[in-house]
Formats: sequence, C-alpha cells, structure tokens
Amino acid sequence: MDTKQVQAVAHLARIDVSPAELPGLTEEFSRIISYVEQLREVDTTGVTPTACIDRPHDALREDVVTPSLPVETALANAPNAKKGHFAVPKIIG
Repeated sequence: MDTKQVQAVAHLARIDVSPAELPGLTEEFSRIISYVEQLREVDTTGVTPTACIDRPHDALREDVVTPSLPVETALANAPNAKKGHFAVPKIIG
C-alpha cells in the first residue's frame, strides 16, 4: 500500500492525516494487508461460515410483569418535573 492509497482511505473515512503520519500509517496498513493475505491462505474446507464467533444467545425472553417505581420515587431527584413527568429543555424547533 502506498501513501496515495492511505490518503484515499483516510479521505473516505473522513480522517485528517498529516504528512508526518503518512509513512507510519502506510507501513501499518501494509502489515495489516499482509496479515489478511496470510489468513486467505488458511484452508477452511469443511468449516461452517459464521457471522459471529461469540456463542449464540437468544435475545428474546418471556414478558414478566414487575412492579415499577412509584412516580414520586422516580421523580424525587429530577431537577425539573411537570404533571408527573420528567421535564427537559426543548432542543429541536
């Protein structure tokens, strides 16, 4: 990978790279690309493709009704509350 390619990648990533940083980044990118090329040489025949190497988990759970905080407790430390709700400053329009 050369400095022009590093500049192009930095531009696409919207990262400002100073001229002093280019040689180091070029070397680092080259090492990364070299490592990826080594990985491509690994025989993965018979290995099931996976999108995630973490053990799968079920994000779904049973709905269980639990008591919630009383309004007074929830709003006790609120800096501003109105009509039983948190009051926050208007941000948009």
